[in-house]
Amino acid sequence: MRRILMAVGVGLVAMAPVPVMAQLRLPNIPGLPGGVPIPPVPGLGELMGDRPPVSTSLEDAKTELALLDTYNPQRVAPASQLRRGEHGSFVVVPGVYEYEAQSYCLHAGTHGPGQGDGYLYAPLLGKRETIVRRVLQNSVAHPDIPQRDIQLLLWAILSRTRFNDLSSDLQAAGRRLLTREDINDLNGGALGNIPPEVQRRIFAELPPAVRQVVQAEANLRSLLTRGNASYAEMERIAVLVGEVGMGEGSREVPAGRWSMHPSGLFVRYNPSGYSRTKVQFALPDRYTITRDTLGRITSVTDSQGYRSEVVYDDRIAPRPHPTDPQLVAYAFQSVRLTRPNPTNRAQTEQFEVQNQGWAFTHAPRRAASNPVTLAAALPLPGFFTAQGDRYWDWARRGREAYDQQQAVRDYWERVDRATRDRSAQDIDDLTDLGHYRDGVEAATTGSTGDRVGWIADHHERQRGALLYAICVLEERCEPGSSRTYDPSGDVAVPGNTSRQRLGQSARGF
Repeated sequence: MRRILMAVGVGLVAMAPVPVMAQLRLPNIPGLPGGVPIPPVPGLGELMGDRPPVSTSLEDAKTELALLDTYNPQRVAPASQLRRGEHGSFVVVPGVYEYEAQSYCLHAGTHGPGQGDGYLYAPLLGKRETIVRRVLQNSVAHPDIPQRDIQLLLWAILSRTRFNDLSSDLQAAGRRLLTREDINDLNGGALGNIPPEVQRRIFAELPPAVRQVVQAEANLRSLLTRGNASYAEMERIAVLVGEVGMGEGSREVPAGRWSMHPSGLFVRYNPSGYSRTKVQFALPDRYTITRDTLGRITSVTDSQGYRSEVVYDDRIAPRPHPTDPQLVAYAFQSVRLTRPNPTNRAQTEQFEVQNQGWAFTHAPRRAASNPVTLAAALPLPGFFTAQGDRYWDWARRGREAYDQQQAVRDYWERVDRATRDRSAQDIDDLTDLGHYRDGVEAATTGSTGDRVGWIADHHERQRGALLYAICVLEERCEPGSSRTYDPSGDVAVPGNTSRQRLGQSARGF
């Protein structure tokens, strides 16, 4: 006699084995008589071991960059100025861009985004990932289809509702967004309505978090097939409101954290509710970094001719970091910023300060050391001791340097697990660029005169060098060249698993 596992809802929970004859029978559940017959439920048996339509979870968010938590660019251009490619994708040239995306609930029965929640990039995965992505891609070419209709269609896919059971208006929208094969697939893999008395008994045995989602999808399926339910009714079921605790498997993710995107971009998400998300994405410029014989960075130049250069004052003794043996502080003799003249790019403008500032640098590596291993830091004491006037602000910057080193080590451990084919120079560039940038900014901030604006702009450009160094280590992009960014394959996943995961689109407000 053939036996199957009867799965319910999203396929996350399997019931006990039951015989399949002319009809399904419930397994022996405590408090429920064994062998109670239930009417045939189309699609229920096929859910055995099945992936849910969308399965993306926090575990799939593997490219977050805590190292960039202090990177908050001020020079951000509207994404609308970029050329559009296939399916409304953005053809990205070096720079930082943003747009207000029409986003979508992809996890019915969970809470909407909350204030301060951090979101990360993860790929769109699941049994219906191709169909969901096609809806999001094709929505760009059909701006006349209301966002709410697109969301209803996505809820129908998530809840495994038969396409032919949807309202005529929703079917009309779906035929413009989907292929005939997609529609046949949705009709063939649908789940029939489970009788209420069976729902109550089965759902009572599910874990609370799973039951909440399964119940929401069942309720959505019922309303979608009824055909006369309002959007507000379905939204109340799919998107819960109010405060909620951290769900199982959550992790701390601060708002505004960047992720590395497979296209070679850096991306971050700031949702305002489930239906609207500010998306920022960045493509780094190409930078040239020079060092002296002690391995100290002496200049950083971008492809547009913006350049910072320093001369170190070796008359002043360097200061070792009190807890990290690989960090040594060197004083500057001069710091010079150079940019092309805005009215005549054949000429340059310069700003220079003398005898101000200092920067940490990696101590030179010894030949016997492993060229791709970052040494562990010693425990940080309660407070740094002031080191004299020349190394002003020593305590604060010493702490920040320590934290930055920790972030680099955490990042490198993740990259190193993927591949060890990295040069020591690439690692040092990533480590030292942040320290060099901090030193140059500290030495040139607070200057007066008509150059204040372009000095701030110069600082902004130099911060992009850190993205360049990460880009080189990731080997995912050729910095300085254009890239195509199609957000329809992206899911913004929250650090709190009790909250909504959000599908993204290139369709903006």
